[in-house]
Amino acid sequence: MRNLKLALIAIIVFSAAFFTYYPSLFHDFIYLDDYSYAILDESTHTFSFANLYHLLTSTADAYWGPTTRFSYLIDYQFWQANPFGYHLTNHFLHAFNAVGIFLLIWFCLGVANTRYTDTFRLIAAGTTACLFAIHPQNVEAVSWIASRKDVLSLFLLLLTVSAYFAYLKTRCKAVFYSLSLLCFLAAIGAKPIVMVLPVLLLLFDGYIFKRFTKSQWKIVLIEKIPFAILALIPAVLAVFAHAEIHNVADLTQVTMTTRLLNAADMVLMYIAHSLIPLTLSPFYPFPDPTQLTWLPLIAVILMSILLFYYQRQYSVLLFAWGFFLISLFPTLGIVSFNQVNAGADRFTYLPAIALYVLLGLAVALFWRHKTKYLAAFALLLVFTGLVGLNQQQQRIWHNGLVFWQTVVAYYPDNSTAHQELAKTYYRENKLTQALTHYQRAASLNPQCFDCYNAIAVLYLKLGNKPAALQAFTQLVQGAQKCLSNIESVFFNMALIHYEQTDYHTADQLLTQALLCNPSYEPAQQLQQKVQQILATPKQ
Repeated sequence: MRNLKLALIAIIVFSAAFFTYYPSLFHDFIYLDDYSYAILDESTHTFSFANLYHLLTSTADAYWGPTTRFSYLIDYQFWQANPFGYHLTNHFLHAFNAVGIFLLIWFCLGVANTRYTDTFRLIAAGTTACLFAIHPQNVEAVSWIASRKDVLSLFLLLLTVSAYFAYLKTRCKAVFYSLSLLCFLAAIGAKPIVMVLPVLLLLFDGYIFKRFTKSQWKIVLIEKIPFAILALIPAVLAVFAHAEIHNVADLTQVTMTTRLLNAADMVLMYIAHSLIPLTLSPFYPFPDPTQLTWLPLIAVILMSILLFYYQRQYSVLLFAWGFFLISLFPTLGIVSFNQVNAGADRFTYLPAIALYVLLGLAVALFWRHKTKYLAAFALLLVFTGLVGLNQQQQRIWHNGLVFWQTVVAYYPDNSTAHQELAKTYYRENKLTQALTHYQRAASLNPQCFDCYNAIAVLYLKLGNKPAALQAFTQLVQGAQKCLSNIESVFFNMALIHYEQTDYHTADQLLTQALLCNPSYEPAQQLQQKVQQILATPKQ
């Protein structure tokens, strides 16, 4: 009977996770890493030793992720450039994650407290899994194809933890310990932030299995050494990869105080969004450091101290708080900082499970105290509301245009948002709209070289050559002589003068282009034409 109930709830959880996200199966790719990960990376197109070697060794896009790239390789064999299949994979992984969470929590509750009845465990675990399955906070991780690393890493992490639990509870210890290490390596290959697993396993050892005794504590620590070694390798690779693309800000750019204040702010925001998911955004820009306050950091510190002090009375709260903070730590920007995003909803895909567990336990307690009908009715209302909010949030990820229009609506004074929306309009050949948003981006960020260059190019494409030439001239005057890609600016200016038969000016500009980039072929070819004209005697 118990197995039948488990199977029934598992089917309900799987169905809730899969069908809640049904609308996004028909969403398009978004020019926000989707194409670069799944389509434009040729190493994910065919099986070959060269491609597999590239997948195993590449640290492109600032992280080491062979497992995720291999999943795109498999998808491409079936779907090529059809986004449906890529979304389908994300949906299945999310549904299996929800079921895995249900089974693991049901097991952990039975080990942690033998007084919990089967009904209590089923309600608590089932509620937790359903919250995870339908919560709007997880939309970014599931509906965004490029966020495959989140759903895949959690899937593999659940397998890792399951194998570790089996190692503790069965006689085939060597087999399950080795399997746990193998799954952990694959999980790290999906997303390096799961490197915090050794610390999470110590939490499980202490709270769930009560293994920190005088006779066992050394064994508990020694068991984690292989996990820690595996976690260290991709962590180092990730740091170097971020440094290569200048994605790690030093303390002169973003001080440690600013990082800590922003991290605490994000912690409280994520908790608020887990409880009341009404103000979710697809993009959280990094705030002005002068607007950050000490109150969130003080609140996080006080909460940690109080829970530690009253750990005997509130041990489950301390466990959940520890799990939440530890699993969230790699994404808080204390070590690495890109100075663009303050945070992202996908970062809570693993950490928020701890908060859902507390809510699941609260529902189970209400149910046990003879208020089951009230609890069931309230739960039905909450789940209905969450599904509605979830599907509303999914619409943001329908395509790149809807996505960036939403971001601009949320943050009308953010230069990056306007710039990305302009790029999207440009790809769709809506040049007038693209020009408007590039101009807005440049007005918000006067140091945006790419914006000024794009404005000039758009004037050129729209046939307004005087405005294009004026924009190019202002750009060159305001920039250093050889900024990145400035050779294309000199070339475009030369091309306008060439079409106006001002060959001497064109020749001078082409010379400047080739000084910045001697191998720039368009400038080489045009200069040959110009010099031939200048060398030809006038009739």
